[in-house]
Amino acid sequence: MALSSSQARKLWIPVGLAAAVMVPALALRIAGWRPNPVLDMGVFGAAILAAGLLLSWGAEAAEKYLSQGPILAAVALVPVLPEYAVDIYYAFQAGRSPSEGYVAFAAANMTGANRLLIGLAWPAMVLLHWRKNRQRGIELAPVNAIEIVVLALSSAYAFVIILKNTISAWDSIVLVGLFGLYLWRVSKLPKAQDEEENEEPGPGAVIAKMSNTTRWTVMIGMTVIAAGVILAVAEPFAESMIDGGRALGIDQFLLIQWLAPIASEAPAVVIAALTAVALGYLILAAGLFAVNWRAIAGLVSTAFSLTAKPETVSQPHLARRPQAWSAPVTKPRPNKPSRRAAITVGLLTFALAHSGSALAARAERALVLEATAPGVWRAEARRMTVEFRRTGAETDPRLTIRFLDANGEVVSPPTARRVTLSAPDQAIVFTLNGREWTSTSMQFAPREGAMLSIVEADHQHDFRLNVHAPASPEARP
Repeated sequence: MALSSSQARKLWIPVGLAAAVMVPALALRIAGWRPNPVLDMGVFGAAILAAGLLLSWGAEAAEKYLSQGPILAAVALVPVLPEYAVDIYYAFQAGRSPSEGYVAFAAANMTGANRLLIGLAWPAMVLLHWRKNRQRGIELAPVNAIEIVVLALSSAYAFVIILKNTISAWDSIVLVGLFGLYLWRVSKLPKAQDEEENEEPGPGAVIAKMSNTTRWTVMIGMTVIAAGVILAVAEPFAESMIDGGRALGIDQFLLIQWLAPIASEAPAVVIAALTAVALGYLILAAGLFAVNWRAIAGLVSTAFSLTAKPETVSQPHLARRPQAWSAPVTKPRPNKPSRRAAITVGLLTFALAHSGSALAARAERALVLEATAPGVWRAEARRMTVEFRRTGAETDPRLTIRFLDANGEVVSPPTARRVTLSAPDQAIVFTLNGREWTSTSMQFAPREGAMLSIVEADHQHDFRLNVHAPASPEARP
């Protein structure tokens, strides 16, 4: 079927705009050029968003030709490929470099996505459903039982993960198995007939009107191109959020927790909202998102173990040894919603969504210091140099901590609430002074075994100092 001029504009203008947004990111990726962390974050994030829209339009177009279960599974699975790509990248890096903090970033991405879906997407779909039908309640059909059951089981199992303080391969088997069970069950559901079904707006509706050969060619082409873009830019986007947070002085954990899900899941949320309005499958679409998130949680440990060093695989208790085979988890702080018992699916899922701090690693890491000059110690960490410098008068010495970029320039420090350097018998407290953290006194110089603690918004970094070269006599107070 040939498209009219208005239909062609309705399809190719949005697709062309999405392609135009992806081109700069591909150019930067191919050239290997990173002009600025903040600019990189915007360019690569926009490309992720545009690619997600292409995936969502293709899945939307297939709705008329597949049964209700498979297409809604695709709506939740295919468009959140960006979410999978970013999270799996962080998990891979966590296994390769356990001391670099990537586990916390993977947790931030996961929990941020869950909060976005539960805090924004679900209420939005409820409001849209009410606006269309003016119904004060939603009548569940027997076909909704699988969503409720799998969502309840996976949410309840999430508390097992929190209690045992690890995410292991067994958890991956359970969570991914539940997701597979869900997909198998919904694939058996027939396509529901809805006499009031309205035409979905956007490019997906235009693609659905094409001839069979053209339609599948366009859908497959959009999917392949979008998936290729996502896989190409997932790494620079993930790294740009880390570097961008440092450049802006924003807590990297919080930045990843809120920015990454917005870029990667916005297309899926939009399509699910349209599905809720057009088809009335609110519970199916909403439940699918949460079930899908469990699959991401299950795959994180698998990705972590694939890149973990062999000597780290034999230690299953990461709460005690941070470089173990299981990804580390920190128990939530008291009075967090994740502490409250929940007996309904909604309360269980709500509690899990607010357990972000429970998955943020508070593992102890090593920080190797070298005395580079009298009164100066330096350590390399995440493409950044941490510098300890003795300042002040001889009679009143101080200790200053600075963060330097690759060019040796002082950069904005992480948004820490408190910084301390402690030894078994003493502790030094630092206060922020411009771009430096300065102590009120210097009871001792950085030494072997001392602990540097940086407390941020909802998680804490602990670094055990390993003085590679002893400080010279002049460097000691």
